[in-house]
Parts: sequence; C-alpha cells; structure tokens
Amino acid sequence: VIEDADSVQSAFWREWKSKLEEQKNLADQARALEEIIPGIETARFLSGDKGYVRDTVFAFIDSVRHEKRHILQNALKLADAYGISQFE
Repeated sequence: VIEDADSVQSAFWREWKSKLEEQKNLADQARALEEIIPGIETARFLSGDKGYVRDTVFAFIDSVRHEKRHILQNALKLADAYGISQFE
C-alpha cells in the first residue's frame, strides 16, 4: 500500500514538474516575441493561429523595411521559426 502511494506521489510530482517546465518554456517564448514585436498577442501567436502569425510577421516586416538590417534578420528568423513563407 505504501509502495502504491509512493508511486502515485512520484507520478504526480513528475507530471507537475513537466507542466511547470512547459509553462516556463511558453513564458520564455512569449517574452522573446514581446521583445521583437511589442504589443503582440502572444497567446494567439503561440496557439498557432496561422492567419494572425502571418499577418503579424508581414506587418512587422513592412514596418521595419527601412530600419537596420539586424531587425529584418530577426523578423525573418521569427517567420522561419513559425513556418511562415514570405510567398504566402
């Protein structure tokens, strides 16, 4: 009986740790997105809303066309990371 309780408790803490790590990863991604595109709706971006992601990335690229090259490189990395083709 004690072994069963230990097993259940161990499984609970493994699952809890896994969920905590997932939340941390999502928070890190959200911070990175906010750093690149302030005011972005990170929940929509991270949920995979392709239309929103595409529109946001293209709007960002258009807004910084005349900015420094490194900003465009960040935008292109962002588009690539989320599977957005510039030909969509």
